[in-house]
Amino acid sequence: MKESLFAFVRNSLLRAPWVYRTTQAVLATPIVRRFNQILASKGVTQDVSLNVLDVGCGPGDYSAWYMGRYTGLDLSKEYIHEASQKMPDRTFVVADATTFELTPRSFDVAVSIGLYHHLSDDMTVRSIERVLSHLKDDRDFHVFDAVLPRRFWVNPAGFVLRKMDRGQFVRTREQYVQLLERVGPSVIQTEFGRGGLLDFIYYVVRSPKRNASPGN
Repeated sequence: MKESLFAFVRNSLLRAPWVYRTTQAVLATPIVRRFNQILASKGVTQDVSLNVLDVGCGPGDYSAWYMGRYTGLDLSKEYIHEASQKMPDRTFVVADATTFELTPRSFDVAVSIGLYHHLSDDMTVRSIERVLSHLKDDRDFHVFDAVLPRRFWVNPAGFVLRKMDRGQFVRTREQYVQLLERVGPSVIQTEFGRGGLLDFIYYVVRSPKRNASPGN
């Protein structure tokens, strides 16, 4: 499908890290604050012993949240270059979230903020499976993503903002529930919420106990 002029200009601008950062500061501050609070309540941000994987890290603005060892990956070379320049003590990798290859079963926890509304259902499922393969046994993948309000009148401003999002797969609650059914029983928690004007989903996917002995 041919990209509209509006979509072309929007996407071109948002590829620049400073534009991304500005829009996040203006529109997403309340929702980002909520994400930080949730991760802190789960013990993800303050534990210095954790090896953290951030999938779809963008220009790395959230890397400062984590006290442990940190690796961020993103498909954008511009974002990763910006992140590496500003935070040389962190590890940033240009990689596809569906096919990346790091050390298997090496991470204690994984996080993704605002990635999967850019990916189709099939790609999202593949990415989640890939992330789980990089987690140690019985560890959690914390996901935050955009949600389209059910109806315009429920949250008019939020509905319009989500429709303007450059992500082509902003899902309703019902669509997200269907997607997570494909992921299966490894989804151990699902929560819908709103931060400021923006609706979101938070869910946790747990890696399997691969080394468990029979009968345990």
